[in-house]
Amino acid sequence: DTSERDRLAASMRYAPFAKGEVMTRQGATAHWLYAITKGRCAVRVKMGDEEREVAQLGEGHFFGEMSLLTGAERSATVIAQTDVEACGSIAPLAARQLGRETAREELGQDAAHQRIADEKQRMTDKILTFFGLRGSWPGEGSS
Repeated sequence: DTSERDRLAASMRYAPFAKGEVMTRQGATAHWLYAITKGRCAVRVKMGDEEREVAQLGEGHFFGEMSLLTGAERSATVIAQTDVEACGSIAPLAARQLGRETAREELGQDAAHQRIADEKQRMTDKILTFFGLRGSWPGEGSS
């Protein structure tokens, strides 16, 4: 809704990167979601001793959302191929709020974990819908 978009916009920070700069590294802890507004970058994944480019991202693309939502380490390294302008957002605020709510409601550990899993799925769905990606990934139906 409008208030959620306003909160998201207020949390966005200008994040410029120079050509060749590592924007995020595979295995790192996630703190930011990035939306690219200008430039191009390469997504690289290390498999064993080899590192491969698996994607190119440019204006209008975003990355970092899954690690941020799930708490998993970054699954790829992203390197600026040109000077890149991006907007970054810190999104764990929802997780903190959810933690406070589950504590207030005195939910058991299993119920709290289920609530968090449900919220992560809801947030992922909202992000996919917001960026117009709902139904565009293989195996994903439209909502």
